[in-house]
Amino acid sequence: MDPELTEKSFIISFEEDVLTEVEYHGEYRPRSIFTAHHEEAPVAVSSDPAYLVTETEIANSYLSATLSTIQPLGDHKSLLMITIACHPAPERRFMNATISWRISASPSLPDTAHSTQTTSRHDPKVVTLAPQHSVGGWTEEQTRLLWGLSLPVQVGFGPASVGVEPSTEKETQKAVMHAMTILGTVRNAGTRATWTVEENKSSERGIPSHFQLAIVVDHDGPFLSEFDVKAELGGGLWSTFLQAKKSKSGKALRRIIDVETWKCGDILWEPSEQGWKKFVAGITGEVDGVVLNFSQTVVRP
Repeated sequence: MDPELTEKSFIISFEEDVLTEVEYHGEYRPRSIFTAHHEEAPVAVSSDPAYLVTETEIANSYLSATLSTIQPLGDHKSLLMITIACHPAPERRFMNATISWRISASPSLPDTAHSTQTTSRHDPKVVTLAPQHSVGGWTEEQTRLLWGLSLPVQVGFGPASVGVEPSTEKETQKAVMHAMTILGTVRNAGTRATWTVEENKSSERGIPSHFQLAIVVDHDGPFLSEFDVKAELGGGLWSTFLQAKKSKSGKALRRIIDVETWKCGDILWEPSEQGWKKFVAGITGEVDGVVLNFSQTVVRP
């Protein structure tokens, strides 16, 4: 006698029930970034200060860096501040940026190269920077994950069948914080300051349209300043990367700075070491007066 046919089937299914609640905190109106061909930049030696370090425009997205404050602090130290402007094209945004600011000893200037007088000078270095860690435009996400496992088993013995459907579920809840961040560190024994600026990955509004960075340099006379910006522009079909090396006028991002000649910007700190240290420690990267409310009546058709 032939044995009866026995049929078994296994079905495994996963169910995901995701509930996300997003809560926004604070005012945050930023925007975004991109690679342009560049060559090794020569040193720009000029008696006239050139405060516009770089400006680049690609497909109506604009990026610039301008020296906004150069002031002596006393005891061979000076404060330098630079303002970064990120103006993306419509439907685009600057997602992140990496900024490097190098300080080194200046080469001999043409009008002093023939001098036979020798002086002992120490190499310039960055003693501190700002901001070191700045957070803005943060969001909080509450996420609930529900997982289900179902294993239907059908065993047939002739006309009769038995169904078994074991099931298990697991629920996980978590809160995730997202924020726009600016992180800065002094590197290479004080010869380089580096910042990374990243957007709030939850809101995807880009990095701020304007922000400031600052360094305090310990120096003895003029020094060489070299600035580099690398950024990523999103919002299109693909990301575009930009590395700014030269301004529109063709001047390089390297220049010799004589603080007494290049002095600019307002003095907003008390005239003492503790005064400027307190001022620098309070720099968040925000540029005063940039974000304003526009009063406009909403007219409905």
